[in-house]
Amino acid sequence: MILKLGNLTVKRFAEIVGADFTEEEVALLEAYRVDLASSKDPATFHIFQDPAISIHIGEDAMAATMPTWTAANERKPFNREIGFYPL
Repeated sequence: MILKLGNLTVKRFAEIVGADFTEEEVALLEAYRVDLASSKDPATFHIFQDPAISIHIGEDAMAATMPTWTAANERKPFNREIGFYPL
């Protein structure tokens, strides 16, 4: 069993990993982020903090947000590897 904890906002995620999101990107990502870790909605994602930062993401949210995650990482690489896991 793996216990995952945390509920990071996009801005808090950016602070921790050294990301450089624009305000528009934050707004887009927050539109898909949910506080409820048990969500199975394919149009949502949740960011856990511990034991490592991981993003549990639905198929629709992945398609809609992956260009944003990629663009931010290309502008300023995240300071650690981030795992994306399907819901």
